[in-house]
Amino acid sequence: MNPLLKRINRFLAKYSYKLIKEIKSETNSKTEYEVLLPSIDCDYDNNYEKALCFALKNPEVKNIALTGPYGSGKSSFLKKFKHSNPTWNYLEISLATFTDIQNKKKSNISGEKTKNGEQQLTEEDQEIRNQNIERSILQQIFYREKASKIPFSRFKRIINLNRLSLFLHSLGIAYMFTYSIYMLWPDKINQLLFFDKLGFNTFIDQYYYLFTFSVATLFLYYFFIVSRYLAKLKISKFSPKDLSIDLNEKNIDKASIFNEHIDEIIYFFQVTNYEIVIIEDLDRHEDTDIFIKLRELNGLINSSKDIKRKNGGVRFIYAVRDDMFVNNERTKFFDFIIPIIPYINPNNSYEKLKEKFSEDLNKSLPKALSEDFLNDISLFIDDMRLLLNIYNEYKLYKSKIDENGNLNKKKLLAIIAYKNFCPIEFSKLHNNTSIINTILNQKKKYMSDEIDQLININNALDNKIENIEHENIKNLQELKMVYMYKIVELTGGIKFTVSGVNGRQPLSFFMQEDNFDKLIGQSISGFYDNYREGDTTFEVVETSVNKEMSYKQRKELINNRTDKAISKLRNEIELNKEEINRYKTLTLSEIMQTTDIFKYHKQIKIDTKESKLLKYLLSEGYIDEDFHYYISFFHEGDIALTDLQFVLSVKNKEPFADLGFELKEIDGVLKKLNPRNFETIAIFNFSLLNYLLETKTQPYFNYLLSKINDRSEKSIEFAIKYIEAANKESRSRFLLYLCDGFFEHIFSEAKFSDERKLKFFIYLIELDTLTNIKRFNINDTVSNYISNISTLPKLSSEENNTFRELINSLKIKFKLITDFSQNKPLFEYIYENNNYLINVSNLKKIFEYYNGDLESFKIANYTTITSSDFKYLKIYIESHLEEYVKNVVLEMPDNCDESEESIIRLLNSDKLYNKTKLQIIGKIETKISDINSIKFDTEIWKELFLYNKVIPFWENIMHYFHSFDELDEAFWSFLNSSDNYKELCQHKLDDYDLYGEDFNDDISTTLLFSKELNDEAYDAIIKSFIWWKYPTVSLEGLSELKVDRLLLNRKIFLTNHNIEEVNKYYPHLLPKLIDAFKTEFMGGFNELPLTGNNLAKILKHCNLKEDEKRQVIQNMNQELIV
Repeated sequence: MNPLLKRINRFLAKYSYKLIKEIKSETNSKTEYEVLLPSIDCDYDNNYEKALCFALKNPEVKNIALTGPYGSGKSSFLKKFKHSNPTWNYLEISLATFTDIQNKKKSNISGEKTKNGEQQLTEEDQEIRNQNIERSILQQIFYREKASKIPFSRFKRIINLNRLSLFLHSLGIAYMFTYSIYMLWPDKINQLLFFDKLGFNTFIDQYYYLFTFSVATLFLYYFFIVSRYLAKLKISKFSPKDLSIDLNEKNIDKASIFNEHIDEIIYFFQVTNYEIVIIEDLDRHEDTDIFIKLRELNGLINSSKDIKRKNGGVRFIYAVRDDMFVNNERTKFFDFIIPIIPYINPNNSYEKLKEKFSEDLNKSLPKALSEDFLNDISLFIDDMRLLLNIYNEYKLYKSKIDENGNLNKKKLLAIIAYKNFCPIEFSKLHNNTSIINTILNQKKKYMSDEIDQLININNALDNKIENIEHENIKNLQELKMVYMYKIVELTGGIKFTVSGVNGRQPLSFFMQEDNFDKLIGQSISGFYDNYREGDTTFEVVETSVNKEMSYKQRKELINNRTDKAISKLRNEIELNKEEINRYKTLTLSEIMQTTDIFKYHKQIKIDTKESKLLKYLLSEGYIDEDFHYYISFFHEGDIALTDLQFVLSVKNKEPFADLGFELKEIDGVLKKLNPRNFETIAIFNFSLLNYLLETKTQPYFNYLLSKINDRSEKSIEFAIKYIEAANKESRSRFLLYLCDGFFEHIFSEAKFSDERKLKFFIYLIELDTLTNIKRFNINDTVSNYISNISTLPKLSSEENNTFRELINSLKIKFKLITDFSQNKPLFEYIYENNNYLINVSNLKKIFEYYNGDLESFKIANYTTITSSDFKYLKIYIESHLEEYVKNVVLEMPDNCDESEESIIRLLNSDKLYNKTKLQIIGKIETKISDINSIKFDTEIWKELFLYNKVIPFWENIMHYFHSFDELDEAFWSFLNSSDNYKELCQHKLDDYDLYGEDFNDDISTTLLFSKELNDEAYDAIIKSFIWWKYPTVSLEGLSELKVDRLLLNRKIFLTNHNIEEVNKYYPHLLPKLIDAFKTEFMGGFNELPLTGNNLAKILKHCNLKEDEKRQVIQNMNQELIV
């Protein structure tokens, strides 16, 4: 590319970049900042403009007032009016540059004012101030116009001449001077300058008139200028002696600048065409005299015939406050008044604040501004320019000292608001001499009364405890006795009269509780044998007994003399100490919630807006000990910039999202923190904790541990995250300082997975000693967790050893081991040391591990175990037999085939409760062959018979019958079982002689005449009785079948008694009795108690031969036949 083109291209690129940057800068400035100048964006309905136009069009109206408070929009309206009405000529005068007394009154929050709240001026000072005001007005009038517009004004000014003008003036003066000399001495000049030789003299002569005219013209011009300057001079002193003249251009009438220069003012309005004079900020000087002079001045201007205006003369418009005049004074000063309604006030400034600060409003961010805060601040803002300036300064400060966004925006806006309301006090913040510094430095003083009160209470409680512990009297009766003996000693009586008690009462009367109290505060008289021996008062008695304590006080001590009462007092002392410590760490804002700190600072006038703002900002914590971060730049030194971010987050109570945020200069960080900062979760940081764990820097180490161990959800969460992130060394060191209940939370947390809990348990057993581990076993937390481990974790050899020691020390019993594959050595240890609960699952795992017979395990568990080689298991279950039977034998549904030997062993074991044995009987199917192999126990035997768990041998029946005085349901239930009676009937009872012949008689009689046996069982069992027959029986209650079988088996002899029994209950069975004993019947039937009907039935139903029937008929009593 051509070099020239390259240069052009480079130039264009550079220029375009610069242009774009300037455009962006201008755009940003327009959007980010607001100018404080009046705006034309007002008077939307033009009503103000209409009112002012009305006044200006009225020729009689000369002095117009725009009234309204500061910031109401007077200047903005005037600006808009000028913009909308350019046909009028305006002269603007503003006095805002002079001393603002009102602002001076507000500049010092300490209230350095006079008695009336205003600064009083001397008469001389007031005169000087008024002259300054008039001079300022005069200057603004005359120096507004070009000098050429008012050439005859005596007010001097510096006229700026450019180089060309200076050159032309110099040339003109030189020309005029040279020509004048030439005209005076032409010959000498020609000779000296060789004009004649050069021909200049001929040229000059030729144009003589032209040169003469030009010189004359220049002379007249400069004469005019000099004479005009001399006209402005005034001679104040003339001394012919030393030829001195003093020129005084400031010979001012001290009474009035206006009066001295009224001609100049008239001249000014004569040569200019100004119709409207706008005077602003005159009310800031708090003096109405100037208005009088201005009104007079307006009158002089409008009455001067030299000044001519078409539209009714020159009008003065004053922008003043409503309260500038009292009562009806303002209506005398002004011809027309237009009130300007304030654009904003404390009631509506919130919406403007919200609009301006919308960018930083974010409810979700704690550092952001909040609507509540803006609403509160708005109550103090009643000036739009003040609001805009606060906004501008906030933006600027934010961009300069909060580039990283770490500062709390509420605190930043608070300090900016304070700066605008109290600029002098704000400037003192930089050298620590402001009222804020004073308040913060005396923070401890504010809570001294409360702390002293608690200290006094604790001292009183200590004394009370000491008195209780040193009180020798054991009970109230003894105490009353002491006082009664003293009364006897002082009065000499044995009976006493007391006001409110009838008659004379003995000592025993007053020893009663209610009656003794009647002595308190009373006069007491003592009597002996009806003689009055002496008088005293109870107060004297109390003093004589104990000068330091009264009876009621000692009574209270005795009532409180219990461990519980003393403990309660000591707890109260501790609570008070905690409250004292809390008071010492309160922030200023927290103190101000309960304490009026301004009573300690009498120099603060609490009734001013500035003081109320300060009180609000301090009480809400928006201005605190950290204010210096919000008023100056941060320079890295003790801490790095990133450390500062952490410090600010702690002080703002806004936790970092990144707990692992690395701090660089932790020593410096700690120096910038106070104890109160350690009470917020924002203090949590891994690198800070690591540092304190290593250095144990006090008191910060204890502060941080105290916060971590407060058991709050966030504190536990931080501890958990640190433990998971730290290395083994740091983790183990940290665990030593955690509160005892930490793992109680870990192991009970429902949100934690089993894997995560196991991980924390492994962290726990990394600790070096069992003592450190067992410290966390609060409420058996660790023990319970270990017991519930189902999958044995894979551990290192060292960890396994620690785990074993812990298991042994805590006497752990694993509830349910489901997987031992990852740690078989540990499983062997658990098995061999019986560190498991006896249950089906655990025993099954043992069988699996040692290859036991699992099929037999299911159906005959106890038998299988006792016959196995598992010696540790056999010993364990024998020593915990009750547990084993309940959790295994009875729990296994298929475990019904235990051997008889195993069942006998269990039922005879003293280690089992009867209830358990009964459950065994109900569970197993195994039957006992010999009931006597089971130690006699009424409950057990009955259960065996009831559940048919005994083999039906007559020996077992006889043993049972012999062992019980009364036969119960179990016995009869057993005999009524078809399986049993079918078996028993196969054997003859006569074949057994276990307990003698008499016993056999008893059992046979019981069984043959039992009502409990059902007919089927009876029918079978009766076959086992051969030799037993009964001459006399009772058939009451026996069923017909049973009687039938008795008769059939010849168990009842043919006797008169038996005939009567049969005839009584079952007469139709009488023939069977006869059949059973036919021989006996035939030999003596007339001797038997038979009726005719009986004989008839016998003859009809008995198996008698014909000859036997005839024999009976022939030989029977004739009476029976009838």
